[in-house]
Amino acid sequence: MRNTGVYPKITGETGKKVQVYIGTSNEYNESPTWGAASTYTIGSAYKVDVRATARVISIRFEGSAAAATTPWKLSSYAIEYDIVGNR
Repeated sequence: MRNTGVYPKITGETGKKVQVYIGTSNEYNESPTWGAASTYTIGSAYKVDVRATARVISIRFEGSAAAATTPWKLSSYAIEYDIVGNR
């Protein structure tokens, strides 16, 4: 699977930033290898562009230390992906 985008639905104070990490692994029982963070800005962003290819894709959302005093809420997210390879 090739992941090309994440569309989070996050509410909170406009302008606060949430870090989105994509992890990849080739087996379900393997721990993911996490890539660099992509930033989602509440109130102005609608999508996080990512590039990751693996059999298993993991997603992690984290608030920054500055956002610790300002709560945010992840309601849902959608993943944009392509199926690659035929086995």
